[in-house]
Amino acid sequence: MILLHAGTDDIAGHSTAEQAAAALSTLVGHIVAARPTAQVFVGTLLATPNDVLNPQFVQFNKAVPGIVASKGRNIHLVDMFPALTAADFADPLHPTAAGTRKWRFAGIRLC
Repeated sequence: MILLHAGTDDIAGHSTAEQAAAALSTLVGHIVAARPTAQVFVGTLLATPNDVLNPQFVQFNKAVPGIVASKGRNIHLVDMFPALTAADFADPLHPTAAGTRKWRFAGIRLC
């Protein structure tokens, strides 16, 4: 089982949502090639209180279901976006300790 939550630093580092989604697709492809029997759970990005980044995260997240669907039956989507609120963040990208616990144990909905 592989849990993958990727793309936040790409977008925060000034990649576009499209570039970050392409990188995610490539990464998942490499994982599938290296471990074809692994169950891979790909999470969408968390909503962020950063008004500049959040629209890019939303755009990236729109691409994730298609990426997951294109990679095979062992790849699964995990909708992480609604897991936290702005109050759960210590800064625009990093959850507080309480936010991290909430994120990890909130019963994230598998799609």
